Amino acid sequence: MIILDNKFAKVIYYEDGNYILFEYKKFGTSAAFQEAWNKTGEVAIEKQVSKWVSDSRKMSVLSPADQKWFAEDWSVRIQKAIPKNTFTAIVLDKGAFAEMSAKSIASETGGDRGNGILLTYEFFKDIDAAQNWVKNVENQLDPLAR
Repeated sequence: MIILDNKFAKVIYYEDGNYILFEYKKFGTSAAFQEAWNKTGEVAIEKQVSKWVSDSRKMSVLSPADQKWFAEDWSVRIQKAIPKNTFTAIVLDKGAFAEMSAKSIASETGGDRGNGILLTYEFFKDIDAAQNWVKNVENQLDPLAR
């Protein structure tokens, strides 16, 4: 099911595997970033999605304000509405700045947030590997046992 498809991003919900693929297409304004993630969040809450693939290969650097909004507003709202462990595969290219933005958000939102809910991030160079990991993550060993 296509959630959003515009110049900034394409977002698809996959019922088979119950995960969302968020594909950045190019640089977008703060308004475009927040609109895309808010619309995605609505579907995530409706479907109780806890698995994500972020295809960030074309993502540009996010402003500190957007990073803060994502970590302190959007993520908090989603975690409250979907109170279960969350798994996110982030696909990165060679762009150091986009990688810094993605890893910054992951470090701000990942781990155990003190509520017993674990947020796990894995980084990939290949979209197929990322989707395979997300679809099968519940059948894998705990990260420390791998």
